Amino acid sequence: MPLSKVLFDSTIELHLDIERTGAEARATIIELLKNLEKELIAKVADGVTDWSKARIAKQLSEADAVIRQYYDDAAGIARDTTTSVAQVSASATATSLSAAVGGQVAVGVLPTAAYLETLAGQTIIQGAVQADWWSRQAGDTAFKFQSAVRQGLVAAETTPQIIKRVREVMDLSSRNATTLVHTSVQSVANSTREKIFADNTDVVSGKEWSSALDRRTCPTCGVRDGKRWTTDSKPISHSIPYTVPPLHFRCRCSMVPVLKTWEELGIDLQELPDGTRASMEGQVNDKTFADWLKRKESEAQGFADKTLGKGRAQLWKDGKLTMDQMISGGKPLSLAELKNKYSGKVAAMDAVDKKAFSDWTKQVTQKDYKARHEFKQVGVIPDYVLNDKNVSKFKLKNNNIDISDYLLRHGQRPKKSDRNVALSIKDLSKLPDNISLSEWFFDPIHNNAIAFFDIAQKDLVGKAVIHFDYVYKGKNHNAVITTGVVGRNNMNDGGKYKIK
Repeated sequence: MPLSKVLFDSTIELHLDIERTGAEARATIIELLKNLEKELIAKVADGVTDWSKARIAKQLSEADAVIRQYYDDAAGIARDTTTSVAQVSASATATSLSAAVGGQVAVGVLPTAAYLETLAGQTIIQGAVQADWWSRQAGDTAFKFQSAVRQGLVAAETTPQIIKRVREVMDLSSRNATTLVHTSVQSVANSTREKIFADNTDVVSGKEWSSALDRRTCPTCGVRDGKRWTTDSKPISHSIPYTVPPLHFRCRCSMVPVLKTWEELGIDLQELPDGTRASMEGQVNDKTFADWLKRKESEAQGFADKTLGKGRAQLWKDGKLTMDQMISGGKPLSLAELKNKYSGKVAAMDAVDKKAFSDWTKQVTQKDYKARHEFKQVGVIPDYVLNDKNVSKFKLKNNNIDISDYLLRHGQRPKKSDRNVALSIKDLSKLPDNISLSEWFFDPIHNNAIAFFDIAQKDLVGKAVIHFDYVYKGKNHNAVITTGVVGRNNMNDGGKYKIK
């Protein structure tokens, strides 16, 4: 089956966004290590050549403690970054899978935040977890610093000469730290995606290797580009064993999921010819990141500016910036910006117990059920929606969205059901996931937001109307929803505008 353009584009864009976030984390850690360097140099500059043996031992011992404290701080920055990367990778991958199948098949429940935090901490990075790598780098830097000072003293070097040795040690330590951050971020991102693939084998039939093809690509990675494996990692039409990327430090490879056909998915829809699969399985012809970026720029002018930064984008367009320079740099993306970009697609994965909500929905929709105006949380409002100028004026206390048993049943009343504008029980039971995967609009006429999401009928979409500051019997609810169904072509009717 051809590779889905939707999945390929979303995979590569996410890969670059995560690389940009890694660049932000690397810059923060480099700044931290520069402060460490200043502190170590200050110790050496304090008349090191005149120190007694006892004082040398004491100062080196103190330096060891300082080094390990700085590296503990660096490890904390890396841990926070990879945990957030795991959460964003899981949500973005699930979203792209749902988009690629047009909402025809439900994507499985996402891993909990606690699971992803553990995954980030326990992912093996070139033979060890990241905490062990940071501890090892701290010990290595401490050892090299001590050696530099002792060798300088034995050689009767001047203080400036010993300081030069210390700078060389810290230069190497900084390069090692940036390499570790880059590889940790990509390891966690790819391990998270593997988890999503494995949890959605009803939709995913396999995975295809995507290498960054430029002059920095190693033969080990280059030979894997375009190769496919089954979801249980068996080679397809080749004999190369599967290993979750990255294969080595600073590896830039990623995996793109391969979808099942409509027939394999058990959906009675006509299979489109390969050349016309524009949204679900359009043939991907991009062979390099440069090809991909050129295509994305032609489809949406300004895409390169957003990805690389205007100055670097212009250099790339003028042929003055090589592909390896582009990939290794780019416009840094903070963790907050990364979360904000993807939070609207799948928000707060751990906010709602989805099984409990599904069971409650089935109970509430029974014929003999008597509504008690019992409220349950159904989802969260994404940060980018909360920050919208029209939504922010409500000054909401939090981002929780509720629904009551009465409002849920009200959306199923005969008047709506008979006109086929009511959600099915199946779609209602999946409301937490549906809301997370929604496109959000603001309706200034009714002063509320509307979340639209895909349902089984391809010309229709589910609708959740979000009422802010909802008060029932004197109790304020941050936001509550009512539900329905509307024609896909009517999403923009009534003066609504999309929140971006």
